[in-house]
Amino acid sequence: MKSYLKALAIVPVIISLAACTPNKTEKFRECYHDEMFIAMLNDSMYKHQEEEIQERDSIVFYASFEQPLLWNDNGDTTLRKMVDYYNFYGFVNAIQTDIDTWVRFDYEGIDDEAEILDSWQKITLSGLSNTSMRRRLKETLKDCLSKEVDVTDIENELSTWEPNVDSAQFEDILYTIRPQCFLPVYFRNNYCNYVGEDVIPDSIMKADLYLTYQSEQDYDTRCAMLFMLIGVNCLSYSNESLDTLIKDAEEILTSGQYTPLLPLLWRAYRVTYCEAYCCPSTYCEIPNVRFNYYRRLVAYTYLRHIEKNPDDITAKIQYLILASYENINRFGRYPYGNQSAEEFGRLFWKYSVL
Repeated sequence: MKSYLKALAIVPVIISLAACTPNKTEKFRECYHDEMFIAMLNDSMYKHQEEEIQERDSIVFYASFEQPLLWNDNGDTTLRKMVDYYNFYGFVNAIQTDIDTWVRFDYEGIDDEAEILDSWQKITLSGLSNTSMRRRLKETLKDCLSKEVDVTDIENELSTWEPNVDSAQFEDILYTIRPQCFLPVYFRNNYCNYVGEDVIPDSIMKADLYLTYQSEQDYDTRCAMLFMLIGVNCLSYSNESLDTLIKDAEEILTSGQYTPLLPLLWRAYRVTYCEAYCCPSTYCEIPNVRFNYYRRLVAYTYLRHIEKNPDDITAKIQYLILASYENINRFGRYPYGNQSAEEFGRLFWKYSVL
């Protein structure tokens, strides 16, 4: 089923985006929130869904819980298609997660397709503006469990993006959004002594990092240090500070304030949450409904940023990567646990986290 997640070329939108001023409320004026973002932030459906999932005794299939990214296109068709891109991959990722769950628990009584197909019938695909695309995605569900389905033609309908950067330029762009680039000089120069394979910082190093983080005023630098702190605590197998770090990450993800580090911080948040409240086992709960709630908020923040800054190629590339990024599933390249373990390694055991 990995054909579902066949990556599109990650390239910038080349059509200029029309800028418009968000409809701000007084309470959130300083953070450039608007009414739609606040509606997403106070998404009672998300809270209800998470409670329902936690109350279930049986296996949960996630596709029927997946919520679309909300957007008022204001006549901008390019931004509308970017939202379609996000919602298309949200649907595809949810289906892949359900198949992954079905395979994992097959021997425990899910021995036919009825339950998962019933779950998929509840999907409305309301986040896709293209009517024919919604219809054909529904039709592909009939073949999902029996064979691999080629969705190339559906992906092509989303493609108003064409490459205008070569691979070297692409790597250069991604290199500039590593957390190291935003850290104070001392921590940047010693990054691998804090976060790296087979490195466990001592208590003095951790305390120094945390005190600097608490006093840091620059937003980008603070986000980079939070990312680093998450890695330090996870690598040290220390949960004593994870509750605070998780809360801090959630506040940033829900702030509506743009930083190039939001996608990386969201990935680190997923790993930290699994470490603190779940586990890396293929049997553990994996709250993708929660994780994708925060992903939607980050995507919304990026859309508003791109709306105001239509020439920000880095933000456009990051948005497309964020939209197509896999859920945390039970099976991946790491054979001894779910994909949170793999994500942990990619984020904190490599000098290049991208």
